[in-house]
Amino acid sequence: MAVEKEGEKYRCNICGNEVIVTKVGGGTLVCCDEDMEKIG
Repeated sequence: MAVEKEGEKYRCNICGNEVIVTKVGGGTLVCCDEDMEKIG
């Protein structure tokens, strides 16, 4: 899933890492070789 705006939250369903977008640069977020899930 492509990052769309600041403030979005993403989680890794494998290790549990969570991130909040502070600057949109395009592309997708990947952790543990899998796309991160958007949670908010």
